[in-house]
Amino acid sequence: MPVNGGPIDEALWDAYLATVVTIDGRPAAEVAVGAVDGDGSWWVLTAHNPFSGELSVGENDRRHEALCRRLDADGLVWRSAFGTSPDGTWSEESIAVTGIDRDVARAYGREFGQHAVFDVADGILRVHACFDDRTAERPL
Repeated sequence: MPVNGGPIDEALWDAYLATVVTIDGRPAAEVAVGAVDGDGSWWVLTAHNPFSGELSVGENDRRHEALCRRLDADGLVWRSAFGTSPDGTWSEESIAVTGIDRDVARAYGREFGQHAVFDVADGILRVHACFDDRTAERPL
């Protein structure tokens, strides 16, 4: 498993791209783009399981609360989100945030030890690596 921002192997990258994203309990594809404050994108961030290394529920909860406090302190609008594997065997509590751009989203990802962040807009899920310029997308 890559750590500390090292290269993401293909199997892990493919798993990220296959992630099923929900925002406020609804499939990301159902979230109206027009409801996003003029930006058009929801950026999906997590603080769980840094560098895809599994942590305890308690540690993930503490990290999630830290991310929520950080976004609140920065005055950002956010919603509850989840990223789940298609087979349901892996799920991470996440945050969907508006009003930021790719560079800011990636900076939050790096701050919270994540390989990648997600961008949901116009029926497309995009995965953006936090430590290099790699990006991939698929229809929702």
